[in-house]
Amino acid sequence: MLVDLNIDELKSVDHVVTLSTYPMVRSIADILKKRDVSSLQPIVVGEVDGEYYILDGYARVQACRIANVKKIRAYIIRLDSKQDAQIWHIRLNLRSTLNILKLYEAIKGDIDDEGHLWRMYGIDQTMARLLKRLERIKGKAYTKICTYMNSIITRFNRVPPIPYYIIVLISELEDEELQEKAVDFAFINIDDNEDVFSFQDYDRMLTFIKMLRSSYRRSCNPRISKDIDNRTMNTKVNRNRAGKERDILHFRCTCGISYSIDTKNKTVNKIDESEHLIVLRSLECKRFYIVPDEVIESLELDEYEPRWYIVNISEINSLIQSLKRSKVAIVVGGD
Repeated sequence: MLVDLNIDELKSVDHVVTLSTYPMVRSIADILKKRDVSSLQPIVVGEVDGEYYILDGYARVQACRIANVKKIRAYIIRLDSKQDAQIWHIRLNLRSTLNILKLYEAIKGDIDDEGHLWRMYGIDQTMARLLKRLERIKGKAYTKICTYMNSIITRFNRVPPIPYYIIVLISELEDEELQEKAVDFAFINIDDNEDVFSFQDYDRMLTFIKMLRSSYRRSCNPRISKDIDNRTMNTKVNRNRAGKERDILHFRCTCGISYSIDTKNKTVNKIDESEHLIVLRSLECKRFYIVPDEVIESLELDEYEPRWYIVNISEINSLIQSLKRSKVAIVVGGD
């Protein structure tokens, strides 16, 4: 049903998930001062017990208020509750420019059930997992993101949605202070005088995250020296190999030769390298383990504290084929 509604009667849902900037709203208001309000596309409202909640068209309503327009055309949908109005607002705007933070705040109690998110709001698996990532961003860092978003919405004419990789990369950091630094870097362009706000691109963001993780690891895990082939280091790593606790170190000599050191059994094993493989021989294990170089690099795994990914021997050839540009490390059982 299409009717004319008084602007003053319109109410907001608790969480407005659309991303409208103040300059954009003022631009619409300037147009309204020169044209009739009928030039605007009708908004959509939900009627709940005689009250009207805006489901779609928040920027248009704000512009009308600035331009002192008293009425606006609206399609009315009768609903049972204010909660239903919130659900409709989300469903109607999932394909619009979203403020992912507001969406998270609207549905954070339901995030663990992807099936429920799809049935209730129409949120797909990709978006559901992104929202879960926001749960990993800790208090001060999350508050900073909200503060920055509020700032750029007031200052820039156009603001793109927060790129998914920004949220994913920040959420990979476990320390709250590092998360805050990453947030600052993501929004560093906030001081630009351009019309359109731009986030850091993926490569720059990833490089900065690596630097943060590397500097944090060095400050929290200082290496203690130990003389091996005129090179000093001593890093203890506990690993469970074939049901036994093992202490394995990786060491690269200044001459370029790499070794695997078992500090428990006091043995040193040479690591052979070829074009695509780094092979650790004579270790007492019966499985194969494989680590692509880009995984070590992107996760900033310490070369002295490797994390091994278990694969079957039958998978190695196919993995090597798919990783032609990267070396992989394989631990070969001694028997």
